[in-house]
Amino acid sequence: MTDTEYILGTQDDELIRLENQHQVWKKETESLYQAAQFNTGQTILDLGCGLGLTTIDLHNIVGHTGTVKAIDASEKFMHILQAKCKQDHIHNIEIQHTDVQNLALPATSIDGAFARWRFCFLDQPDALIQQISKALKPGGTFAILDYINYQALALQPPSTQFKRIFGAVYESFQNSGGGLDIGGYLPDLLNRHDLNVIHLNPICHLSPPGSPIWNWVQTFQDVYVTTLIDKYFTQKEYDAFRSEWKKYSQTPGTFLFGPPMVSIVAQKG
Repeated sequence: MTDTEYILGTQDDELIRLENQHQVWKKETESLYQAAQFNTGQTILDLGCGLGLTTIDLHNIVGHTGTVKAIDASEKFMHILQAKCKQDHIHNIEIQHTDVQNLALPATSIDGAFARWRFCFLDQPDALIQQISKALKPGGTFAILDYINYQALALQPPSTQFKRIFGAVYESFQNSGGGLDIGGYLPDLLNRHDLNVIHLNPICHLSPPGSPIWNWVQTFQDVYVTTLIDKYFTQKEYDAFRSEWKKYSQTPGTFLFGPPMVSIVAQKG
């Protein structure tokens, strides 16, 4: 997979968006680490690690006696993580530039695996889960955070413009081989491969204008939604939406519902 196949891109504004996103969802992510019982000395696989923000989190958990295996298809992201490791004298992060769907991991070689917003980009989630199940040691855990029922995402009071634009986002992910409802399928897929779901938790927020999640959705519009103009909607439609979004941003009582997500931990039998 080439860098351009990451549908949000690897340009500088996306790097900034990813760093902000990590901070916005830090609490939920740390709760997931805890639910998976990641611990000192373990070997943890970070699937689709991107800039390595969660990789560094996991490194801090496993300590110098553990190992983090960072996997991503973006060469640019890998170079950024390599530079970070060199700068901070980190020697126990193993970086692999490859598509997560092309993994060839030794059996029972890892204590845990982590995937945040990775399955929503995959066209063959079952194959990856099978690989992870094989690689996990008995009792090892697979922690996942991803979208579920994405079309429940809504601007309140209801906005037809918002529904139109984010309906196009939903369609664009499907057309790229992914899916923004993947969280609803994962528990069944995990159980089919001897991974027993021990933690299943919905995540949804009501976010007013100016809140971290509101601003996160706005930067997503700037970085990704604008790339859909003339493919899924017209410039005129997008301009009408942004005008309405600006109005809502200044209106008391407005809030954003979602996007709904699910956190999952499955344990190898």
